[in-house]
Amino acid sequence: MTDVVRLSPSIAKILLDKSPKHAWLAHRLLGGQANPKKTQSMLLGNSADVATLGVEAKPDGKKKRKAPAREAKAKAISDAVKSELTRRGIIGVPQYRVEWTSILGVECSGYIDLNSSQDNRFWDLKTSHDLSDYNITYQIEKYRYDMQVAAYSEATGKEPWFIFAESAAPYDVRFVNVTPRMLKQGLETWHEAAALWQRCLQLNNWPGRGDFTADVSAWRQKQAAEEWLKDSGIE
Repeated sequence: MTDVVRLSPSIAKILLDKSPKHAWLAHRLLGGQANPKKTQSMLLGNSADVATLGVEAKPDGKKKRKAPAREAKAKAISDAVKSELTRRGIIGVPQYRVEWTSILGVECSGYIDLNSSQDNRFWDLKTSHDLSDYNITYQIEKYRYDMQVAAYSEATGKEPWFIFAESAAPYDVRFVNVTPRMLKQGLETWHEAAALWQRCLQLNNWPGRGDFTADVSAWRQKQAAEEWLKDSGIE
């Protein structure tokens, strides 16, 4: 039986942030190459996910060996998240796999961190050093978390929530939902990725980033204007 080549939110992010060529390489059934080396922050987040949601194993069944310091921090994050889930009486199925066909007819799949066994919600776990309102919103937009939860909302019809866990003491935990406007934006981005993916699959054409013409950035223009004002003695 041949595996179906499915689009996941993680591949969609590569597709939009890099190129179809990069997405093809990263997909296990296409290029089949592992993603680039993860940052320490990403490794910590993955360790926290594993500690909170279940044990991750290598294909041979052996547990991955991880840095003790990172594991200790991951456990502290996990304990904080589990305590908050218990306090709120939340029960769910961890690492819940979903497969669905998008509204555009694209075959999709992914893993929901925690799918409620009680109501119409699901949760996606994230870690961050800064749990301010501003930084959480910034991360949701920068890393396309809105697209991710919009995709899973399309799959399940459920209401998306984030669990943001602080990656250092006191390991605060914040539950974050999104406005209909943010969810709509995420869904539009997801459909943009799905349409591009569908086109690449049908044509078997996976272009790279392509050529472009570089120009002075808005940041450099602003800096030059400020320097000119300073040199001119204009305050």
